Amino acid sequence: MSRLQSYSILTRLASTLIQRTRSLSAAAENNRVLFQTIRTVVSDKAVYTPESLPLDTGRPRLVVLGTGWAAARLCRDIDPKLYDITVISPRNHMVFTPLLASTTVGTLEARSVALHITTIQKALHQPQNQYVQAEATGIFPDRQLVEAKSDDGIRFYVNYDKLAICTGSQGSTFGIPGVEEHAYFLRDVRHAEAIRSKLIDNIALAGVPGRPVDDYNRLLHVVIVGGGPTGVEVAGELSNLINRDLKHIYPDRAKAMRVTVVEAKELLGTFDGSLREYAARKLVAQGVKLRKGVVRKVEAGQLTLTDNTVIPFGLCIWSTGVGPTPFTLSLPFAKTKVGRISVDPYMRVLAPPRQEGVAGHVRGEGEAVGVTGQVTPLTEESKKAVADHFNPAKAAAAAAESTPGSSSSSIPSDYEPYPNISAL
Repeated sequence: MSRLQSYSILTRLASTLIQRTRSLSAAAENNRVLFQTIRTVVSDKAVYTPESLPLDTGRPRLVVLGTGWAAARLCRDIDPKLYDITVISPRNHMVFTPLLASTTVGTLEARSVALHITTIQKALHQPQNQYVQAEATGIFPDRQLVEAKSDDGIRFYVNYDKLAICTGSQGSTFGIPGVEEHAYFLRDVRHAEAIRSKLIDNIALAGVPGRPVDDYNRLLHVVIVGGGPTGVEVAGELSNLINRDLKHIYPDRAKAMRVTVVEAKELLGTFDGSLREYAARKLVAQGVKLRKGVVRKVEAGQLTLTDNTVIPFGLCIWSTGVGPTPFTLSLPFAKTKVGRISVDPYMRVLAPPRQEGVAGHVRGEGEAVGVTGQVTPLTEESKKAVADHFNPAKAAAAAAESTPGSSSSSIPSDYEPYPNISAL
């Protein structure tokens, strides 16, 4: 190949490279313009931050406090086209409490007894609605504000047009010393998991060589205080665990393990006599000891009855009923004799006598409320009335049918309901 031919080939190659370089530069410029356009379009869009959520659609805002049975039913049945919804609760799920007893021994897993609130009401995924993991600490009816605090201590306020108080209740200790420090409640998934963990630890610790016999027997003794439905269910589950599972894993510890139910009055006292007798027979047949007595105090590893009987335990489960929470007691509303929020037959929260100021838009539900002077059971009919009462058309029809002073003969005339303040 001559020098002239080589030069010609190199020239063509250089020309091709220059053309390709120019093409790539043009493409890069086009891409730069395109990305700049996209960036401009995106920047023109509304960017939602925690401060700007939820959206305000102009609809009334319904704030629901709690995620228990009453709150879950309300969230499920409410029409999200009527309200923008905010749910405030330290727990993001509803718990099927009758199944908690099975969770303590592993018959059911925790995920099987809980349902996320956004699964119950899928509209909570929409930007105008929201769930906030926090605990309500105060209500200001005159300003239509709810004060809440997150687990890490951040305090904030939420405006409402309608407010549903569904904060439920807490385990009642009757002021007995040592209960909160040394006993386990069973009202939530975390309680069930704590009981299960303690049970496993005690069974394992009992197998440590050289452990004194008294301490061995104490670790394998479970005491359940309270012979109501929860106490009986837990006793039944524990006896099944011992007789069906533990005896195949640790036969010696299964023989030494005991379950005692301490009840002050009668086992399943609110049930029919035949059911109470049947439950007692079944428990005794499965090895559960029933003990009548009143607890005077609870200490680490033992409890003392009023007759000075000392009962050692490795695990004490407290299931003696429920009472109002400190939050319920702190609210500026009328209360029943047992400290629950007073309501009228239309589930409107009642103001204390001679309370001044315009308030309203508040509703209390579930275990936290009751008709003045008595406790209102959460019946299927009253559950259905929750959604009806938050339907403006049905609420207006109900209000038209009612006349002043005719709401309930059990409510004193000086207890006035808040406008649009209701409770179940």
